[in-house]
Amino acid sequence: WAGNMRTRRAGLTALAGVLLGASSLAALAVRGAPEASSPCRYGPPRRVARLQDERVNECSGLAAGRRNPELFWAHNDSGDSARLFALDREGRTRAVLTVTGARARDWEDLAAGPGPDGTPCLFIGDIGNNSRQRTDLVVYCIPEPVLPAEATELASEPAVAYPFRYPGDSPDC
Repeated sequence: WAGNMRTRRAGLTALAGVLLGASSLAALAVRGAPEASSPCRYGPPRRVARLQDERVNECSGLAAGRRNPELFWAHNDSGDSARLFALDREGRTRAVLTVTGARARDWEDLAAGPGPDGTPCLFIGDIGNNSRQRTDLVVYCIPEPVLPAEATELASEPAVAYPFRYPGDSPDC
């Protein structure tokens, strides 16, 4: 499902836009609702669930499932293993997915979207770059699994790695 290089580059370009867009949305959430002159209207924040799994202790990425629309996928920031948590809408962990072949150096973001062949995928941004010291930034792509009915431990298909570098100076994130 990895596809050819042109398709992979197009997917990475789209992913970069998704990740940057997600960062912008996070900034909006922190700053509050836009001014009245903005074309976008957001209501006040509201709690929809409380995470119940103590292993999700520094959630850094969150994406709504596509194959599993009743679930959210989440991961911790740096210091955790290469794993994703499948969370239901009440904040309970339904499964823990080990991301096969990935390294979790400083995961910062997560997005769900179509892969190169249209398969619903999860894109994991190992893009943390505190003090601008990293040269090994990467976005991992895995097909989103269909979860069994019972909570369980799962392993993903092997992750496809899309290494990249920012042009010019790398951001400190």
